Amino acid sequence: MIAIPPPPPAVETCIASYFDGKGGGTASGEISDPTSMTTAHKTLPFDTLVKVSRANDPLHRSVVVRVNERFSNPAHCLVLSKAAFEKLAPISMGLVKVTLSVVPAGKAGAGTTTDTPDDLIEEEPAAS
Repeated sequence: MIAIPPPPPAVETCIASYFDGKGGGTASGEISDPTSMTTAHKTLPFDTLVKVSRANDPLHRSVVVRVNERFSNPAHCLVLSKAAFEKLAPISMGLVKVTLSVVPAGKAGAGTTTDTPDDLIEEEPAAS
């Protein structure tokens, strides 16, 4: 009998890192692209959309990424593409505390009309 891991919590807080390599293959069969809005996750199915928010961030920065890779570092929950990481924090930080939640199928996110991760980046509300 094959053990199936339990699904991750609806909202998870953890440490994310980034990758900036390109040209190598991913576990999903894609070519690695540090400019794409993608991430590696240990167990979520490929093509799952995940909203990633910087924890305790007064600017409420967040990005929606697509799972396309696997990794095995037990200290991190995600390995974001360089472009996705830069939406949350300066690359010089190297690691950032985040909260993540799966975007329900068919839900592009508040105020969006597409399921393309690049279009799901949440903009900050204008100051009134």
